[in-house]
Amino acid sequence: MNLGVFLAIGESFKDFKEKGQDKLLLNYNLKTYSQNFDKVYVFSYEKERYIYFNNVIFLPNKYSLHRYIYSLILPLFYLKEIASCEVFRGLQITGGLPAILIKILFRKRIVVNYGYPYIKVALLEGKKIQAFLYKIIEKVIMAFCDKVIVTTSEIKKYLGNNKKIVLIPNGVNTGLFKSLKRKKLFSVIYVGRLEKQKNLKLLLNAVSLLEKKNRKVLFIGHGSQKENLLRLAKEKEIELKILDRVSHNRLPEFYNQAEMFILPSLIEGHPKALLEALSCGVPCIANDIEAVKSIIQDKKNGLIFDRTSNSLKKKISLILKNRKLAQKLGKEGRKTIVKSYDYKILIKNEIKLLKQDL
Repeated sequence: MNLGVFLAIGESFKDFKEKGQDKLLLNYNLKTYSQNFDKVYVFSYEKERYIYFNNVIFLPNKYSLHRYIYSLILPLFYLKEIASCEVFRGLQITGGLPAILIKILFRKRIVVNYGYPYIKVALLEGKKIQAFLYKIIEKVIMAFCDKVIVTTSEIKKYLGNNKKIVLIPNGVNTGLFKSLKRKKLFSVIYVGRLEKQKNLKLLLNAVSLLEKKNRKVLFIGHGSQKENLLRLAKEKEIELKILDRVSHNRLPEFYNQAEMFILPSLIEGHPKALLEALSCGVPCIANDIEAVKSIIQDKKNGLIFDRTSNSLKKKISLILKNRKLAQKLGKEGRKTIVKSYDYKILIKNEIKLLKQDL
């Protein structure tokens, strides 16, 4: 039984490497797929080939065609490989675009995942054309795919509780993401994109209200807001360090160097960074949004603030001043992940779904 894997539109393994996400793709997805299927074909948008597992074959964009054109005609370049696959997995909603032609030509089974509210995020970031395109893609993919994996009940509701929708949350490698004895070099850590959606100016404004000794902040990620955030930090006398890229398997070291993790986002899907920080036993604070409330119970396994910098400042101060509370939140956060979000269990659910009816 063979599996075809389509990366999100325009993506390549090279992209995953540049973002430090290559180990995550290899160890979470591809390794498990290789153990459960005879062959796994990974369709890339770059002219690239890699060998990590004997039965995982990377198929390149040989002619370096534009990503939008290639996403629609990709199956024509690999008819033999596609014909040999029983099921296809699209990573993110745009990973399902090649499925349109595959469904028409081969009537193969297609499974994609809908990771976060793409249209809302695009509108929030002022990308109206992208939001319009996502609206069209969403309708087409929902029509052509057999199953759509969502990570939260909120997204399931947003998509209309369609029978095609299956809820499988994001998972964490609890063996890798765990508490480590590390010197606390930062008061706050944030991991993720540096974009408007993430609401990072509010985080810095909240930190600026703390005593100067507590204004040591680490951001891991890259994005269009980087220079703006560095300028704001300088104005507010915040010691902000930004690392554009950290390999995924090294993230636990950095989570454990901070007193707390903060997620101030305005919109999220099912935030992996929050799950990872909780798994490391790091006290977590997050904004009062639906995606967060499905994971954190306020004052039990984390803290939720009410969308203002003053509220966030109070929550930060609470953790800094109350060591007993910080330890309790860390311990309960870890329990939450081990109980409900261990990737070994969740990836098994995905494999069952991929092999369903085959």
